[in-house]
Amino acid sequence: MKDPAEQCLRVIALSYNYLPNDLKACLLYLGIFPEDSEISVKRLVRLWIAEGFLKLEGDLEEAAENRLQDLVDRCLGLVSQKSAHGRKIKTCRVHDLVNELCLREAQCENFLFIRNDDTETVPLVGCRLISIQNFLRSLNHTNDDNSPLRRIRSIFLFAAPSLSTNSNFELGHLNLIRVLDLSSLYFSDFPLQILSLTFLRYLSFSTHTSFGIPRGIRKLLNLQTFIVQGSVHSFIKFPELTWEIKQLRHLKLRIFYFPDPPSSSIDGERNLIWSNIQSVSGLLPYCCTEKVLSGIQNIKKLCIRGHVYDYDMREEVMDIREIVDLHQLETLSIKVDRYHVSHWSSRPHKSTVCVPNATYFPTELKKLKLVGTRLAWEDLNITGQWPNLEVLKLKTNACRGLEWRPIEGGFCRLKF
Repeated sequence: MKDPAEQCLRVIALSYNYLPNDLKACLLYLGIFPEDSEISVKRLVRLWIAEGFLKLEGDLEEAAENRLQDLVDRCLGLVSQKSAHGRKIKTCRVHDLVNELCLREAQCENFLFIRNDDTETVPLVGCRLISIQNFLRSLNHTNDDNSPLRRIRSIFLFAAPSLSTNSNFELGHLNLIRVLDLSSLYFSDFPLQILSLTFLRYLSFSTHTSFGIPRGIRKLLNLQTFIVQGSVHSFIKFPELTWEIKQLRHLKLRIFYFPDPPSSSIDGERNLIWSNIQSVSGLLPYCCTEKVLSGIQNIKKLCIRGHVYDYDMREEVMDIREIVDLHQLETLSIKVDRYHVSHWSSRPHKSTVCVPNATYFPTELKKLKLVGTRLAWEDLNITGQWPNLEVLKLKTNACRGLEWRPIEGGFCRLKF
């Protein structure tokens, strides 16, 4: 009697064989994630774009999401969680049998190599992706000109936190890397050897410390996504030369300082410094200057974050009215951290963030998230006038007061 699992695999293989070639690559790519992983769709979409799976035209993120939906419709992917308004997939999973098929096909085509505690071999020459799972030593021995690792285009590290040290981190001659996803690896400073990866499109790592990005970041002209996951004490400072990375689409850090662009590089509205930018997360409030915001005119998602006193570093009243000119902005998050800081302990934690009249906000705004802003409920009613607001998230200390009386006729399109 035939094995039921093998019979199911044959059926799934038929579905795979009828996929268009570009969709096959997207499916096989799911094999990089450890079995039973819950996969962030944002992460997956950005990786697909960095790998060049989509034509560089139109809304790339939307096109990638459509491909994922296509896989789900063909029962080759599973929806784990949807977004607040229910229209988009937030996280997804892969059935065990589909995952097995992905690994079989990917290894047969020398597309993907999995390195874990049970694997002692090295990838074959020409292998494109390597997924390292709880086994960091496989990044070593890359200085050999004949090493098959030299042709690797993408490296993913899924190590347990206890194994995530950078003491053995060595890129060697891997100068053709496009994707370096080391989100489970912690660095105390920016790893300088990354500056030689001129083809790099996706970079992600973690830190517990604060540091400045070196001026050499300007060499990474192809960088599309830059993510640094940090702790409560992490603070990153970018140099002015970062503005030269014009392919940047996503910039995500816990908190970071970003300078104004060079004065000679902005020519009114005709010169958009980052014309491809889609999302910025962790920007300090006092960096929301007219010059910075004029350089990210096409942004769709913006998260402003800082300590309560970062919102009061200038003499004038701190507000965020400059974002009125971000006409493509759909999602806005304002986060005020109110954790104890010793040298500020004698100062009262009063709210310094104001929400001006709704006319000062982009008319396309669809989602608003407030954390620690301690706004008066009456001020929040202003947001009820926004014509396109669908999602309103009020987290800890978002508002002050015991009672909220929403205005009649407000929030007419609110879904969540």
